[in-house]
Amino acid sequence: MRFMRLRNRYLKKFDFFIDNLGEQGCCGCGRCIDVCPGKIDIRYILRKLYEEKYISAV
Repeated sequence: MRFMRLRNRYLKKFDFFIDNLGEQGCCGCGRCIDVCPGKIDIRYILRKLYEEKYISAV
């Protein structure tokens, strides 16, 4: 299923690599943002998730 491939890609880049290798798999090139048909900026999403998890939890 398509959503499972997308989910796996993002979990690997932003969760698995960080937990297991200490760095994220995203190099920050922005190519995924340029070609996203939904015009979703993953940097914005990740920043909001970080704020929700670490800043508002304090």
